[in-house]
Amino acid sequence: MEEKTHAKDGSSKIPLLANRPFVVGVLFILGLWTGFSVLVGVALAYLFRSREHEAWEASHFEFLIRTFWIGFAAFVMLVPAMIIATVETNAPFWMFGLGVVLLLVVVFTSARTVLSIMRAIEAKPMPNPGSLTFGN
Repeated sequence: MEEKTHAKDGSSKIPLLANRPFVVGVLFILGLWTGFSVLVGVALAYLFRSREHEAWEASHFEFLIRTFWIGFAAFVMLVPAMIIATVETNAPFWMFGLGVVLLLVVVFTSARTVLSIMRAIEAKPMPNPGSLTFGN
């Protein structure tokens, strides 16, 4: 397996798959198809955060955990709203509109995850991990 240099001076080399924020981010992206892997990813993020880690990794764990909770909150609010809008009003327009909003949430959380993966590959911290946007 090819190794990736994580220190600017080249002194620290670890395999890319040992890059814990990278692994969590990939599990989040796989969650788009499996649904379950995002739960494994957030559990690992909490576990990795509680153990010894590099300084730059802490910002990724916070960012990815926050990304999970943003997506989860949106899902919990929008899916029941879609069901109620369809059953109670019998107006497919509302279901379609809420579906579009849910799709935008998926795109938003996916973009946050990809940004974290890209910075994790370079072993760079997230600039503003507490952000509700893209961490800039």
